[in-house]
Amino acid sequence: MLFGALGISGEPLSPDLPNTAEAYSRGEVGTEHVDRIRQFAGELSAEILIGDAWPIAEKALAEIAGEVGPHWLVRPIRELQTRLDPDGQEPTDRELTRPARQIWLEQ
Repeated sequence: MLFGALGISGEPLSPDLPNTAEAYSRGEVGTEHVDRIRQFAGELSAEILIGDAWPIAEKALAEIAGEVGPHWLVRPIRELQTRLDPDGQEPTDRELTRPARQIWLEQ
């Protein structure tokens, strides 16, 4: 939800990406910017999204997006991902399985 949604009892809900929504409503960023920032947020864990660093990062991305084209968000997003989630996403079960071939060298 970017903005304009209502809760179950009709109360307005705050946007998931408040700074991005504000920049979009002012015409400073386009839908591609919003999509890239939303995709990035979707890749982050819940712990990061509810932490103190995410609002700062989202504000920085919204400001950068207002100054560059959508393609130029790749590098700032990559840098923020490294800072926010240095360990990266947990490997899947498939990635944790042993490789089909192994070479053991003994001396």
